[in-house]
Amino acid sequence: MPRNVLIVDELATNRIVLKVKLSGARYGVLQAASLSEARKLIARDAPDLILASADLAGRSSARIVQALRGPASAPEPPIVLVFSQDDPDGRLDALRAGANDVMTKPLDDSHFLARLRSLLRQHHSDQALGMHADTAVALGFGERPAAFHGPGRIAIVAQPATAAMQLRADLMHRTGHEMAILTFDAPEALSDLVPPPDVVVLRIGAADRELGLRFMADLRADATTQNCRILAVLCPEVRAMAGTVLDMGAHDIICGTADTRELALRLQNQMRHKRDEDNQRAKLKTGLQAAVTDPLTGLYNRRYAMTHLSRTLAQAATSGQPIAVMVADLDHFKQINDRFGHAAGDAVLRRVADIMRNTLRDDDLVARIGGEEFLIALPDTPRDRAKRVAGRLCHCVRETPFVLDGHGAPVHVTLSIGVAQVEATSLQAGADAETLIARADRALYGAKAGGRDTVSFCATRPAA
Repeated sequence: MPRNVLIVDELATNRIVLKVKLSGARYGVLQAASLSEARKLIARDAPDLILASADLAGRSSARIVQALRGPASAPEPPIVLVFSQDDPDGRLDALRAGANDVMTKPLDDSHFLARLRSLLRQHHSDQALGMHADTAVALGFGERPAAFHGPGRIAIVAQPATAAMQLRADLMHRTGHEMAILTFDAPEALSDLVPPPDVVVLRIGAADRELGLRFMADLRADATTQNCRILAVLCPEVRAMAGTVLDMGAHDIICGTADTRELALRLQNQMRHKRDEDNQRAKLKTGLQAAVTDPLTGLYNRRYAMTHLSRTLAQAATSGQPIAVMVADLDHFKQINDRFGHAAGDAVLRRVADIMRNTLRDDDLVARIGGEEFLIALPDTPRDRAKRVAGRLCHCVRETPFVLDGHGAPVHVTLSIGVAQVEATSLQAGADAETLIARADRALYGAKAGGRDTVSFCATRPAA
């Protein structure tokens, strides 16, 4: 997929030099000589990244970033501001205004291109995460979580411990976050940080370059820390590692002697990004749960149940273990709705769902697949155990008094269950989820015809 970079610089020679660098790295290049021209190209071509000079006439670095960002509703590609000479205050202003990074000439090609790759990776990851989470909200599966503004968790990793302590002292009065100190010779201490840190500040010097790279690789590979943001601080003697560190997954980097103000600001930016990601993941999780869950009872819905049952059948066919599939239905449920109202009927369904959850094992499946109909799958369950479980479910529902709001005497409810008992030989012969549910459903008709509040088994094979 082509990656387009917009270069914004008043000097044609600067644009040409950058275009040569970018074209050699197989980027598509757009060029603008002014902010007004840049805004037109952003609206028309939606570049993946913006590379702008900080020396545009009559504009401060903050004003340049603000002009390139545009309205809040517009897409926001990463913005990198390039300074012709060191300007600590200008760098800070640009970062505060929302620049994703600031760099100073002369640009080291390895560091420069690795930084662009890093920013584009993050940008595309943010787009994908935001797209999935926003789709969940648009479909009504979840609401946007409230913003969280409490203190974050930061781990400062450096060798020796005095270096980490100095970093913490430099940052403590500029941020309100909780800070833990670790060293490379005791990296296992990271697993003791529960919950894991939001941001890891990794200081790497000449003596610990290999340990630093290994520690970063472990961070990215461990499931508990793979979503931590990484801010690498490279000592002057190892600044040549910048490209490698970025390509290994660092989200931001400072090379050489760090301005404490800039380090604190970059740290705050990483913390804000981490919280945004956490909010997006929370929305996505909520949406995924809603997509497979019955909103009334909290049980799984039919969509999930069919997929889960198919997987369970495949596993049973391989292991040779029997499985029982049940269809349970509340008896005379329409009378409850007609007599007491649908709110009362909903309360009964929720209570029955709780009974089923509390009666079954954790690895058993229970799902609501219709109005008052439930699907239950019991892996590794022979016929005698299936009979006991079904009987216990009927007994628990029968003996539970359902107290309904606004009604004095409790209501009594009963349950009928049809069971399809399946041995490994049937599964290996190709019995599928739909077939087994149909067999359990036929058995349910037998339970209803036999007087209800009972359990009926289907024949091992469907009748010819």
